Amino acid sequence: MVTILLALVALQEDPEVDAAIAKFRATMNRTKSPVEQATAIHDLAKTPHEKTLAVLTPFVTSGPGHLRAAAIRAVSGFDDKKVLPLLIKSLGANAGEPRAVEMALECLGRLGDEAALPHLQRHLADKDDFVARSAVKAVGALRHASSIDPLIELLKAQEKALANAGSGGVGPVIPSATKGSIRPDASIRKNAEALSALIQESLGKITGQAFKTSADWRTWWTANRATFKVGP
Repeated sequence: MVTILLALVALQEDPEVDAAIAKFRATMNRTKSPVEQATAIHDLAKTPHEKTLAVLTPFVTSGPGHLRAAAIRAVSGFDDKKVLPLLIKSLGANAGEPRAVEMALECLGRLGDEAALPHLQRHLADKDDFVARSAVKAVGALRHASSIDPLIELLKAQEKALANAGSGGVGPVIPSATKGSIRPDASIRKNAEALSALIQESLGKITGQAFKTSADWRTWWTANRATFKVGP
């Protein structure tokens, strides 16, 4: 009991932490500048502590999108065990804020915890180009065999988009903010090429292999699935 009380006192009495929080709150009350507010979030994260994490946590899932993304990046530098569930939760809470989701995926990839894998994989075929790219990079960073199948299928979808580009009769495989409108073929091609390159990179990181097409990847994976193990 005494130990718990001492810990609570120590948590309450930390002048450096309290000063950082006071400075943060003063800045947030003083300015509405997106740049200054994002900088204040970044600066508060330089004082990692349970109290500063508690102050930053609400910004992860509420407020303007740019502040959510800044807060997600900021808290990702705190204790992994506390941050991991917060970042996973933010994926759903920020469904309408693609830049925040993109940042959460990036940070989860850096944390490298396999508990995040199902959540990362669900965003591989996201309708937002940049969210999908971030998810592809994140699963590549985690290097788990369960990501191989969805990556191959996503590569196949990009090959289809590239094959149809120029016909004028196909909409985007991964729509952007236009929400389903048909983009110019050049834009479809550019996005499919960018995503394909990232998919190839992530497949290479996981498998140590290199193939040109999704069909080649599928042939290799069918032959090696039963015995494959991710290398060091």
